[in-house]
Amino acid sequence: RCTRPGMTAMRKIAIAGAGSMGQAHARAWQKTAGVWIVAVFDKDLKASQALARACGVKACATFKELLQSSADAVDVCLPTPDHAQAVLEAAEAGLDAVVESPLARTLEKIASACRSISSSPTSAFCASGIWTYAAPISGFPAPGSFTGTARGPTSGG
Repeated sequence: RCTRPGMTAMRKIAIAGAGSMGQAHARAWQKTAGVWIVAVFDKDLKASQALARACGVKACATFKELLQSSADAVDVCLPTPDHAQAVLEAAEAGLDAVVESPLARTLEKIASACRSISSSPTSAFCASGIWTYAAPISGFPAPGSFTGTARGPTSGG
């Protein structure tokens, strides 16, 4: 199961994307102390429902619904063209975001997203690989090791 009831000081995470990356991230979160998956979204509702069922959590029909869940942060596992917009919408909703690189496909879009994120009170973290070479982020220790925080857009690797 992806949830760990009874643990204290947990970070609640919502996973956006239920394809192979969303599934891989869900497995990684399962192994991460202090993290509780609370919701899953995918444009393919059947994929969303399958991953949500495997995690024992709610399947959201829309990204907006995911943002309105009880999550503290969103793990963006959507197709690359959707990364920057999802991170921006998460920040606008007051949620931290984790996104695997690249944040966007052009430097202009990356710069624009970074400007928006850096003016937000939330954190965004762009990982290069699923926590393999990632720097620590606010309150999300990666499986096995990370401590500390990073504010604003950062890059692992």
